[in-house]
Amino acid sequence: MAKKKKVNLRVVKISLAVVIALAFLIILFFYIKNQYEKQGAESNASTKDESAAGAGSQQANTTAQSSASGGSSVSSGGSGVGSGSSGGGGSSSSSSNSGSANDNMNENASGAGASNYNISIAKANFGTGSGIISSSPAGISCGAICKSSFPSGSSVTLTATPNEGSNFTSWAGDCAFAGASASCTLIVNSNKNVDRIFDAIIVPSFNISISKTGSGTGTVLSSGDPRPINCGTMCDGAFAAGSSVTLTATPDEGSIFKGWSACAGTGTCTITLDSDREVIVTFDIYRKLTIQKSGAGTGTITSDPAGINCGSTCNNTFSSGASIVLAATPGYKSTFAGWTSGCDYILSGMCYVILSSDRTVKAQFS
Repeated sequence: MAKKKKVNLRVVKISLAVVIALAFLIILFFYIKNQYEKQGAESNASTKDESAAGAGSQQANTTAQSSASGGSSVSSGGSGVGSGSSGGGGSSSSSSNSGSANDNMNENASGAGASNYNISIAKANFGTGSGIISSSPAGISCGAICKSSFPSGSSVTLTATPNEGSNFTSWAGDCAFAGASASCTLIVNSNKNVDRIFDAIIVPSFNISISKTGSGTGTVLSSGDPRPINCGTMCDGAFAAGSSVTLTATPDEGSIFKGWSACAGTGTCTITLDSDREVIVTFDIYRKLTIQKSGAGTGTITSDPAGINCGSTCNNTFSSGASIVLAATPGYKSTFAGWTSGCDYILSGMCYVILSSDRTVKAQFS
């Protein structure tokens, strides 16, 4: 009897162990199942979020699966998207619409970025001059502002204005088609880069040389400021070809200006330069001739060369050594009585004077 109880107790222990093991396996099974379902729910939620961003692609895959099975397709979230009555059935229209929407979004983004384009002005790395580029409508004033934005599709005219001493040679870059024209018109359908070329004006020049002769002294000045010629010291000067230069001669104290080789008379001399020129200026030491009249009558004394007209001008200066002829003309009811002193010789009523020194000539009217 004791042996039978011992056997039953062993069976009970084994049965209990089996029950405990089965209970553990059941609990483990439901735990794993619960975790699996929880992960599935999270995966479904994530899939729904991704479906909102990429519905077209996901729906196309679902449609392809539906076609392979020959039945209706079901998304991972559990909702039917397309169905087919045959093995090739099903619709992928949602995917096509989604692609069109994406294309439109890209086109809109591109259009928004192209509402304005830049025009940039650069100075070409050749050309020795300078100038200003301006735009119409306003925006570019280069010098100072060499880049500006303009609405897409607008027309912008650039104008080149050379600085003094320069000329506009040509456009380059996106305005190369305008060549040497002073303006260039661009249609702003993209960013534009424009080069401009200014060159310094090279003007040929000619030289004026001053040579002085005679026993006297004096200065010669050229017109303009600064004066290239101030002779005295600077007796040569360069001037632009075709320019008009006026020369002025001024005798020193004790000298007299006799005249120019390039111009008549003793006034200023104006020269238009088409070649190099040499101008000879004559200064002589002056001598003074004075006329004195006496007697009860009246009359006039004149000189050749001109300078004396006495009447009013009874003394004047002439260059040293000048040969002067004096003539007397009696006034009303007067007679010329003769030359009383100062003549080197008298011929046919005329008084001849070689003016090698200051001289006084006297004449009498009765």
